[in-house]
Amino acid sequence: LAEVCRASEKSRLCGLFGMVDTGVELNELRWRLVKMLREGSLPLDSEPLQVHLRATVVNQIAIDQPRYPGFSTATKGGYRRL
Repeated sequence: LAEVCRASEKSRLCGLFGMVDTGVELNELRWRLVKMLREGSLPLDSEPLQVHLRATVVNQIAIDQPRYPGFSTATKGGYRRL
């Protein structure tokens, strides 16, 4: 499940940055996101950013704590894993 979630995260980040996955590492994309947020070049109220962050959190909970009550609520609330 972890590998599938990482691949999904990588795909979302590439989409968020408007780039094609050319073999860039996930950690590099994560740092790019951090840099853009720190600089303010990616607004916090950006819909694509919010979708990405929600999906990333839900996926991480699915891996770490699948019995967490909030996980069930999040997946029923329209947030999809992966």
